[in-house]
Amino acid sequence: MSREPQQPARRGPVRAFVRWFAVRLGRRLLGAALVLLVLAVALFGDGLGWFPGSRGPQPDPAVPPREPLDDRREARPADAPPSPPAPGPGEGAAQADQRSTLWSVVRTAPASGTLADGFDAVRRLRAMNLPAGEREDLVRAEAGLELALVRELAHLREQLRLGSVHAARAVLVSLLAAGDPDVRRIVREDSVRSGIPDLGAATLPAWPEVVPAPLARGRAVVVVRDGASSRTVVADAQPDAVTVRLQGPDGVSWPLVSVTRLELPDPLAAEALALAHAARRAGDGTLARLWLACCVQLPGGADLGRGLLGR
Repeated sequence: MSREPQQPARRGPVRAFVRWFAVRLGRRLLGAALVLLVLAVALFGDGLGWFPGSRGPQPDPAVPPREPLDDRREARPADAPPSPPAPGPGEGAAQADQRSTLWSVVRTAPASGTLADGFDAVRRLRAMNLPAGEREDLVRAEAGLELALVRELAHLREQLRLGSVHAARAVLVSLLAAGDPDVRRIVREDSVRSGIPDLGAATLPAWPEVVPAPLARGRAVVVVRDGASSRTVVADAQPDAVTVRLQGPDGVSWPLVSVTRLELPDPLAAEALALAHAARRAGDGTLARLWLACCVQLPGGADLGRGLLGR
C-alpha cells in the first residue's frame, strides 16, 4: 500500500506577519547602529589623532608644562643634602669646602643640640667674603639660632624651678663652653628679662658672707656624684654638708656629702637660698647663681633674693 508524500504545514497569517516585522526591525536597528558609529568616528577621531594630520590630544592650558630633565644629570631627591656652594669671590676650592662645612653646622645645630657650635660657625662665616645671597641667609640662620637658644634657656629655668640644678648646670656649661660672645649676650639678656641672676657670669658673686641654715633631717634629697644620682634622705645636717643613707652593692653606708652635690625635689625658696650661700662659700659662683635663680622663681623667693640679684 503506497503512502502519499506529506505536505509541509502551512504557516498561519499571524506567524508570517511576525517574521516579516522582525526582519524589518533588525535591518533598521543595524542601519541606525552603523550611522551612529560613523558619526562617532567623525566627531572624535580627529581629536584622538586617528586621521593623518590630526592634532591629537591637546594639553590643559591651566596646567604649566613640565620641564624635561637634563639628560646629563639625575634628578636629586627632595630630601637630599644641599649641594656644596660654589666658590665665592676670590675663594679657592678649599675655602669653599670649609664654608660648606660651616653651613652644615649652622643648619643642624638647633635639632642636634649643638647651639654653641652653631653660633661659632655663624661667627666664622660672618668673617668670610660671602656672596650677597648667603649673607642674607646667614642673618636668617642666626635669628633661628637665637630663637632656639631662648627656648633652651626657658627649659633650663624650668629645671631650676624644680630643683634639678645639676641637670641645668650641664646644659648651661655646654652652651657657654665655646665662649661665644653672642651666646653670653643672649644668656645675659634672657636672665635680665626673667628676673634671675646673670647665668653667663663666671665670677664669684659679691654677696655678704652668710652662714646658711642646715637642711632639715628627713629632707628628701638627690645626691649627684660621678655622673650618677641617688635619691635618699638627710640623716644629719651641717651648714655645708649632710649625712645621708645610701644603699650600695656592699650594703648601707652613711657618707658625709657636701651640699654642693645635692638637688632638692620640690624645693622651698629658703632652702634654695641656703644652698646658694653654701655654693658661694665653697667658691662655686656658677652653682651659687643657679640656686639663686631657683630661689627667686619660687613662692616668696623674689623677696628673699632681691638684694643679691645683679651682684
